[in-house]
Amino acid sequence: MKNCTFPWTGMVINPQGYITLCCMQDNHSKFTGAHISEVNDLIEYFHGKEYNDIRQEFEEKGWRNIPQCSTCKKMVDKEVWMQYQQSQQYDPYINKLQYLEFTTSNVCNQMCVTCNSSFSNQWTADMEIKFGRNISDKRHILTNNDVNKICESLTDLKDLNIKGGEPFADIRNHKVIKKLFEVNDKCKVTIITNGTLIPERYMNLIFQNPKRFKISASIDAIGKRYEWIRSTPWEKTDNTLKELYYQTGIKADINPVLSIYNAAHLSDISNWINESEYIEDNYSCSNQVHYPLWSNVEYVFTQEQLDSLHLSFYIKSKFNEKHYKDSVKYTKVMNKIRGFDMDIWGDMG
Repeated sequence: MKNCTFPWTGMVINPQGYITLCCMQDNHSKFTGAHISEVNDLIEYFHGKEYNDIRQEFEEKGWRNIPQCSTCKKMVDKEVWMQYQQSQQYDPYINKLQYLEFTTSNVCNQMCVTCNSSFSNQWTADMEIKFGRNISDKRHILTNNDVNKICESLTDLKDLNIKGGEPFADIRNHKVIKKLFEVNDKCKVTIITNGTLIPERYMNLIFQNPKRFKISASIDAIGKRYEWIRSTPWEKTDNTLKELYYQTGIKADINPVLSIYNAAHLSDISNWINESEYIEDNYSCSNQVHYPLWSNVEYVFTQEQLDSLHLSFYIKSKFNEKHYKDSVKYTKVMNKIRGFDMDIWGDMG
């Protein structure tokens, strides 16, 4: 199997502001140790000592023997699409940054039950405590100077990946994309969105350059189940994705995040996709909630339950009584916040 190319082609600025090779690094560990605030020039850093040391380690050990790559290795072995396959699209011999991913801020309009304050400003510290969470990672909100560094690193990219928070809720992402189109006429832009809003300034930019955009919508369920998980009206999201298609011709990709709340109802998403002309007719469910553990299927579902859901081919149960009881407890808390009850196994309409 070929080596992962990201040490020679990729850069990710993770939610804590650290420069890493890939979003799949275990425990958000730092490959390089550099924080974007400490780096004056991202391209210069890409060609510097820290990256060269990583490249040497990959050459000597191979990506499968790098501890931080263990999650990707497990999923690739189970034939699940991961960042390793993404890396094979890039040429490691041309010595240029070809893939860049960043998250500008945690500004978001949703308070998803499986999320936290690192990824959504709708989650406050008080709410974290109420749900028994101890968030140690401090979210780094990119400064305007940080954003300028990104704008100066776009010339040779083949792919730009923008995450959030909600990317469409931060106007600075619009600045980066406009700059990209000024200096690079080939790079494609992927925006990971919750699909609830696309402001006019973004819609116009997509309309003018539809072949250069991929819109990937994080949708975990439909109807009332969606509203319980994601906190906003389902109809609004459905209508936004319709409007995207009718104005630009772009069909959104759908990428659910697997949790205890949707694992038994993934077919609802498939049925919706099959009935909707404005949605790509396939979807990937390679993302899984890992924390909090009380929403993680590995720790709340038994092996028998995973088998019944046909998930055991890549997930093995680590059932824990405490996490199961916590899931019951915190689901009841969220029921009160949402104003209606979650039914993990039954139909919610």
